[in-house]
Amino acid sequence: MKVRPARIISALTDAVDSIPGVLATPKSAVSAHLMHPKFVEYKILAYVASAGSRAATQNEILDQAYRHLIAHGVDLGYPPSEDRPSSSLERLLRGIEMLRALNDAQFVELTEALVREEFLPGQIIYQAGPDCPDEHRALYIVATGVAALLTPYEGRDVELRRLSPGDAVGRAGILTGVSQSIKLRAISKVGTVRLDKDAITPILHQHPEIANAMLDSLIACQQKGEEVLRELPMPVVEASGVFSRLLAGMRRLHGIANK
Repeated sequence: MKVRPARIISALTDAVDSIPGVLATPKSAVSAHLMHPKFVEYKILAYVASAGSRAATQNEILDQAYRHLIAHGVDLGYPPSEDRPSSSLERLLRGIEMLRALNDAQFVELTEALVREEFLPGQIIYQAGPDCPDEHRALYIVATGVAALLTPYEGRDVELRRLSPGDAVGRAGILTGVSQSIKLRAISKVGTVRLDKDAITPILHQHPEIANAMLDSLIACQQKGEEVLRELPMPVVEASGVFSRLLAGMRRLHGIANK
């Protein structure tokens, strides 16, 4: 046994908290079930609203358990690879679709600009809206724990989804200065890394082709996100001219001249 049970239990508890389909009452439980000479067996007890959702929820728990165990530093047997990033922070950055056009040197540059932060349950991690000041624009990546992405609707905050290690918010804001009203709130104790918008400005100035690739990736990501927004009775936003609008926002935010 190389890892204390307390760390495993914390990771598995975060995994269960990541899934909105798990009922709050009765309360779920994670425990060390049996201790063998070479391993410890753990038990997760969680409740769902119907028997029909049991299998899907179990699969989600297993997937989230994998993510949270890695985030808590539990080695799950990574295959050896020369291409594996040299640090956990760099791995988080490489997981952001919008940044995949960057080269290795640029990833290293951005990794050095990351800021670590920690938040207690209930604290607001990030809040942005259409009128957010430019200097507050940032990309937040969840490193450990669980956070809820919220949007205002009819005077209250509605949960859109939950973020686990590797998930991020603020892509549109940091790249284009365009964003909807959102909040990111910690559900458990959350560790994040923050990339401020000024960190990517030099790269966008020096490599216009990367800027366009990042915009294309951002639009694709936003289209996936719209599937979540359609669950709410919100007005549909016209898609025409999205690229031009975001391109204009990026040039304004990062001071890029029209060419």
